[in-house]
Amino acid sequence: RIEVSQTAVAYTEAPIYWKDLFKQRMRWYGGMFETLKKHKDIVSLNKSQYGNLGRFAGFYTFLTLTCTPVLELIVFLGFLGYLVTCIANAGTPDFLLKAVISFSVFLIMELLLTIIALAMEKEKLVYSLWAIAFIIPYRQFLDVIKVIALFKVLVLKREVKWNTIQRTGIPVD
Repeated sequence: RIEVSQTAVAYTEAPIYWKDLFKQRMRWYGGMFETLKKHKDIVSLNKSQYGNLGRFAGFYTFLTLTCTPVLELIVFLGFLGYLVTCIANAGTPDFLLKAVISFSVFLIMELLLTIIALAMEKEKLVYSLWAIAFIIPYRQFLDVIKVIALFKVLVLKREVKWNTIQRTGIPVD
């Protein structure tokens, strides 16, 4: 029997160093790949024991852990390469302006959605500024970890190790 508490409160200590965050996320994403590997039929769009929702969730998880980070890294590196080329040639073609405008619109949308979510939870709206850091470099950091975990678990066939992170005991506001 499983019961749910609507009022349960859980405390956790987030990693404060990039190295510890890397280890934690490698464990998380590697564990997801190991689970998908163990339950291969959940990724299949064919009939499986998990039903329609399970098949959709499994396939969606597989796509977001494999295709999305690879494509995001390719687009990001391509955009960086294009910026370097424009700067090296001292030119500012229309595409550069369109790219900057597109990125700005994306950034504004990300900020607005974050502000809405914070307002709904009655949190401090100043936290929305962290949305900028999520776009660059945090998102690319996570994408690299996902690709490494994918390669490690599915190609090299290594198990994920359970690492400990440095604890500080400092409460986070």
